[in-house]
Amino acid sequence: MSLRHIWAVAHKEIRYIFRDRSTFILVLITPIVLLLIMAYALTVDIQHVPIAVLDFDRSSLSRAFVQRITAGSDVDLYAHVNSFDEIETLLIEGKVKSSNNLRSRFRQRFTSFTRHADTNTD
Repeated sequence: MSLRHIWAVAHKEIRYIFRDRSTFILVLITPIVLLLIMAYALTVDIQHVPIAVLDFDRSSLSRAFVQRITAGSDVDLYAHVNSFDEIETLLIEGKVKSSNNLRSRFRQRFTSFTRHADTNTD
């Protein structure tokens, strides 16, 4: 198939699109409208998500961590809970959307992780 033949077919199709109003709307206007709708619908601007915190460590570092993640407008601390059953109840009732579970020895694991991360940054 030669380039001249491809150009002739493309030229014929373009003329047909501009001649027929319904095809013009279908080919050009519909994708633009869909792009605008999808861009609006798929925003990832998440704010004020209520969470519950289950802190098994109860150290000053774990409290500082919770305070730090809830400092902005993205996440709101709804409750400190004492068991997974309380988290499940809050999730089922729709009062929280997520939970943050800080395991015991959080401070020890966190400092071990940061020490390891510092040695690998060359």
